[in-house]
Amino acid sequence: MYPYATNALAATILVMDVTRVGAGTFEKRKETVIAVRKQNADVKIGLFCDNVSDEDVSFNVMRAKKEGLIDVFFYESVPSDYVADVLQAL
Repeated sequence: MYPYATNALAATILVMDVTRVGAGTFEKRKETVIAVRKQNADVKIGLFCDNVSDEDVSFNVMRAKKEGLIDVFFYESVPSDYVADVLQAL
């Protein structure tokens, strides 16, 4: 089961980090996004990724935004106050 999907009905925003390996890979995050959207279509979903060390991951995340799978994405180099402001505006 997808660990973040169980409380999706209570969430308004879900932000996850995408990693190159492990539980945070793009494919795993994509599965979680789909599961969460099935429970709560109104939840806003954002992904963080490292655009410097892994261009493939950042390309997949950007494409997910273009295709409407997620609502927003951030590069890890973005200042936290900017991230907070964007999330408040969702």
